[in-house]
Amino acid sequence: MLKLDKSSFSYTSLFCEENIWKLIESLLNYKSIKPLDVLFLINHSEKIAIFNQLKSELNQPVIWDYHVILSALIDDETVILDFDSRDSFPAKIDSYFRKTFSDWHHIAKDYQPLLKAINAEHYHQHFSSDRSHMRNIIPESEFPKYKTIQDNNSESALWLSECRDISIFDDNIKILTPENYLNNQLI
Repeated sequence: MLKLDKSSFSYTSLFCEENIWKLIESLLNYKSIKPLDVLFLINHSEKIAIFNQLKSELNQPVIWDYHVILSALIDDETVILDFDSRDSFPAKIDSYFRKTFSDWHHIAKDYQPLLKAINAEHYHQHFSSDRSHMRNIIPESEFPKYKTIQDNNSESALWLSECRDISIFDDNIKILTPENYLNNQLI
């Protein structure tokens, strides 16, 4: 499997949704990689437990309000790209899911992640961010150095708040458990 160097891609801590947008933009230059879905890890309580993350202690989950990763095809194999994981980059989907969601059935319901799968091409074309979710939380000097990502058509814009909203879905957006998503990809 093709190995990628995380450091060769745009990354800003705490801006996973923008990191993944920029990653898709970069991957368009690779003929052997096809972005499939942007996966928002979310739930109703806005506190998800994710294992095998760089910011967590070994064998302990990190608790985030949401997290964003990318599934892609490399040489006909589905992989996951997660800048914040201890796993390889990219990681085989079954390995990534086993390590990241290993105990999700045993976690209290308020911490169980759901996956909001957004078609990667749709996300790349329409995602828009005003970064308001981080204003007054971290200094603006820690924001990404590039301009905000904006869809030129405000009617089709896909805002971060919509991506995080568990009740919004359509033909390009599906809500699944980690197990359902994995099973759909392994068929």
